[in-house]
Amino acid sequence: MALTPYAELLGVRLTEASADRVLAELDFRPQVQQLTGVFHAASLVGVAKAAATECAQLAAGADAAPLTLAQMSMNLMRNTNQSPIVAEAKPLHRGRTLVVVETTVRDHEGRTLCVLNTTHTAEAQA
Repeated sequence: MALTPYAELLGVRLTEASADRVLAELDFRPQVQQLTGVFHAASLVGVAKAAATECAQLAAGADAAPLTLAQMSMNLMRNTNQSPIVAEAKPLHRGRTLVVVETTVRDHEGRTLCVLNTTHTAEAQA
């Protein structure tokens, strides 16, 4: 399991990773909060994107070319300042050139905070 440097900087931890599901966690701390005292929306996107990226690459298979993010949308339902938050990423589509992933971020009580949908494309081989 490998994280991007940004996810590592954010403090994301991968706790499970397979081609069917990836779990990532992020703890609440001052560096990831907004002025209102809850997680900054970018922190929610960061943990979700980290899980989605790992899920997409695993879902594409070991022989797949590196994937690039082509599209991302997030719906924010609520927020929290409790730790940890958990992102669960699952592939919705595994094609030759596209992988679509749905990632749900939940609070420590299992309530949905946000849903992130991402589309990843295979890079052209030189």
